[in-house]
Amino acid sequence: MANGYMSHGAYIALMLGLVLILPLLFVAPIYFMQKLPIRMLNFSHKEYWFAPKRRAASFAYLSKSMCNFSPVLLLYLCFGERQCNPLATLVWVAFYY
Repeated sequence: MANGYMSHGAYIALMLGLVLILPLLFVAPIYFMQKLPIRMLNFSHKEYWFAPKRRAASFAYLSKSMCNFSPVLLLYLCFGERQCNPLATLVWVAFYY
C-alpha cells in the first residue's frame, strides 16, 4: 500500500513488476540449467539424478515442479494483497481469464 515513503505510481509499478516478473524467476533458470555442465549444479546426488539416462527426466520434473509453483506464487501475490491492492486482482483476471 502506498504511504509516505512511496508514491502511488511507484507502488503500482513495483506491484506490477513483482506480479509479472517474480514467477518467471522460478521457471526461467530451469531452462538455462540444462545448458550447464553437471559440475556447476548444486544438487544432492547430482551424479545419479543427472546421469545421461536420467538427465531429461530430472529436468522435466524440475520444470514441471516450477511451472506448478509459479501460479501458486502468482495467486499469493495477487490475492494475498487483495484487501489493499485491487490492481493485482485485475492483473490476475487479465492473465487467466
